[in-house]
Amino acid sequence: MNTINSITARIANLKEEEHKLNMMIADAPSGKLIIRKDIDGYRYSVKDKSDDGKAKETYIPRKEVYLAKTLALKAYAQQRLPELKKELRLREAELKYLLADSGTEQYLKAHPGIALLIQSSFHKLSDQLAQWKQLPYERNNEYPEDLIYPTIVPDLLVRSKAEADIISRFEHFGVPYHYEEALKIGSEIIHPDFTCKNLHTGQTIYWEHQGRRDDPKYNSKLSYREELYRRVGVIPWKNLLITTETKDQPLDILWVDIMIDYFLL
Repeated sequence: MNTINSITARIANLKEEEHKLNMMIADAPSGKLIIRKDIDGYRYSVKDKSDDGKAKETYIPRKEVYLAKTLALKAYAQQRLPELKKELRLREAELKYLLADSGTEQYLKAHPGIALLIQSSFHKLSDQLAQWKQLPYERNNEYPEDLIYPTIVPDLLVRSKAEADIISRFEHFGVPYHYEEALKIGSEIIHPDFTCKNLHTGQTIYWEHQGRRDDPKYNSKLSYREELYRRVGVIPWKNLLITTETKDQPLDILWVDIMIDYFLL
């Protein structure tokens, strides 16, 4: 139900944002904002059609900067709306799927005796995973000076804002995880960003966030790490999840939610 509640809340937020964006467009004057930079800052003008149908450009005085702001909001809204509508369609389809009874759910409803017998097993697994999350474990002790980003968990610092965002989603969905827990592979010891447990199977799934994919030196280290994983049967999109980002393309939280829903819940 946590997933359903989260998606429902996201849909409501998207619809509210969609309404505000449409209002920005409706309230704005016609024309397109033109911005030019000079030694004194920015100068604004509006490009529109005159009565005879020809294009004209009108300078916006500094005292009327509010007009430039209104046109800027319109430009932002026009850029954002298609992206928002795409996510909204995806979320609504996802909610429709989750609300429909699966074949397994229909089977358990038709066989309440079986549901009663296996219910305790799932509760036991849930208790085991909760205990596992609280167990002490060997953490990565290299470069402690890089642990500067606070998380939703008191006293837990991580190495990037994206890692803090991922942890917030784990906590939201109740996913058991360890941060940078030591993993021995032969004579090597590595520290996956996250060691997680699937809530229904207890399967261990590793999660790596590759935060500098536009850095060649950083990429060269990833190949060796991926080879180590392969040696012990840790395979991408089977028991190894990977998120990436670059300077120009930050972490996509929507994609994080989808990965959690598919692989961990």
